[in-house]
Amino acid sequence: MRHSLGLAMIAAALGLVPGAQAQLTPADIAALRERGQREGWTFAVGESEGTRRPHEQLCGLQLRPDWWVGARFDPCIPTRDLPAYFNWCDLGGCTPVKDQAGCGSCWAFATVGPLECNILYHDGVTTDLSEQWLLSCNTDGFTCGGGDFAHDYHLAKGDACGDVGAVYESAFPYVAEDVPCGCPYTHSYLIDEWAYVGDAGSIPPVEAIKQAMLDHGPVAVGVRTPPAFMAYDGGVFNACDPPGELDHAVTLVGWDDSQGASGVWFLRNSWGPGWGEGGYMRIEYGCVSVGYAANYVVYPGTAWVDFAYNGAEEGSFTKPYNTVAEGADAVTSGGHLRIKAGATAETVTITKAMTVHAYAGSVTIGQ
Repeated sequence: MRHSLGLAMIAAALGLVPGAQAQLTPADIAALRERGQREGWTFAVGESEGTRRPHEQLCGLQLRPDWWVGARFDPCIPTRDLPAYFNWCDLGGCTPVKDQAGCGSCWAFATVGPLECNILYHDGVTTDLSEQWLLSCNTDGFTCGGGDFAHDYHLAKGDACGDVGAVYESAFPYVAEDVPCGCPYTHSYLIDEWAYVGDAGSIPPVEAIKQAMLDHGPVAVGVRTPPAFMAYDGGVFNACDPPGELDHAVTLVGWDDSQGASGVWFLRNSWGPGWGEGGYMRIEYGCVSVGYAANYVVYPGTAWVDFAYNGAEEGSFTKPYNTVAEGADAVTSGGHLRIKAGATAETVTITKAMTVHAYAGSVTIGQ
């Protein structure tokens, strides 16, 4: 596989000789530490699941050669002053870190992650959606040997039984193997749409990725994974120049402009909480191609009505609706309408099913 050649090139450049399974040995990690001291790395390296497993089991992103053909692109031009710091985890929008184990299924975890985080933040529900369903039931030939972002299966593309929408983990638990599909399953969540950020074939501008994250939640991206990335054990990752293929899919959940040379992303990985900083990494903008093929999902579950909205962002970083009627209009059938900060005598006729939540007040519902 092409990324195996890239790893061999990196190993040769470091003076490392990977074992038969291409995992990093204690001697390899010691060599990385020495290199870090010479080059001024601002992060630590150590043993973790990222060093114990073969490289092909850690990664698995295989973008189609013409992945941009027919794809939807959104320039995500900033519409407001972007904050210097933002993190969806601070807003209760990050579900627990997962572990893809011995299977190159990062593409499935980076597909499921943004949707789970959207559901948690917007609906207040922690969901565990099935990566195994995507792995076993896709009709594109994606396997433990690799695959591409698979949001289409949460939107309109049918699985092996022709059914659409995310499946609960409990219905098809993850086993990290290419097991048979076994559909049909109950499909509990759908997205409205999804899109790539910026232009085809490039890393989008930092500001565009930030805007996409503010508007649509955590963003899935591609990244290269040299040995230093695999052995990352905390700090600001700034080993940005080694060669290697774009081979891994992860999720960005926020940023901080005050760290690193010009700012860092908060990157969420799928190698378990024992890797990095509880499963996360702080990585400098653009380092090892992080951000390539950035993409977001649109989850329609919730609309906000905020009577205190005065033009300044106040927590959700998504402009709320100013009237109950506007908010109710925006909710799709079966979605959630959240009303906060203030009161109104407004009377609204609701003609579709939805769940209404009130904060610091009450909502009267009559016949």
